[in-house]
This record gives sequence, structure tokens and C-alpha cells, in this order.
Amino acid sequence: MQSALLSKLGTENWTSVRGVNNSLPVLKWQKVSAPTANVKLVPDAAFVRSVITTEDGDETSLPTAQLQWSAATVAESYTVSLWRAEKTWVSLTAKRKGRI
Repeated sequence: MQSALLSKLGTENWTSVRGVNNSLPVLKWQKVSAPTANVKLVPDAAFVRSVITTEDGDETSLPTAQLQWSAATVAESYTVSLWRAEKTWVSLTAKRKGRI
């Protein structure tokens, strides 16, 4: 729907500015700029892990949905960005298989 409307209005007249207008396109002639912030990554951010016992009797751990980090004393807020890793399968040639 959005792309159909943009094409009717002329896609060359629009642009997206990250952090502005909820990431919806804005007209190119509008004077907008992305918000700036002093961003510092916390060094110890990690998902809490749950210990489980495998069918072989070995113990291992799996990540949970809970994210933990040490609070920074000067932080006004925290922003969490989650990324999804996509696996891509590539068939190996006989030559590459031979190397493995």
C-alpha cells in the first residue's frame, strides 16, 4: 500500500530519514535530520542462559529472552537493538568438498 502511494506521488520526491517520522518517507525538500545522540555500548550485555541436561546426561545452556547488563551511572536511557541472523545454504563444488 505504502509503495503504491509513493509511486503515484513520484518516488523520486521522497526519502527516508532514520529516526524521523517513524521511519516513514518524507519529502526530499523537507529540512529534517536524524536525531543525534552520544551512544556507548555496554560491554557486558548478554542474554541470561538456562542450564539444561541433554539426553546424554551432559549439561549445557540455552539463551532465554531476558537480556542483562550492568547499569551505567550516567545513562539517561537504554536502547536495545535485536538482529536476526539468517543462514544461507550454499552448495559446495566437488573441489571445495575435497578441501574439507
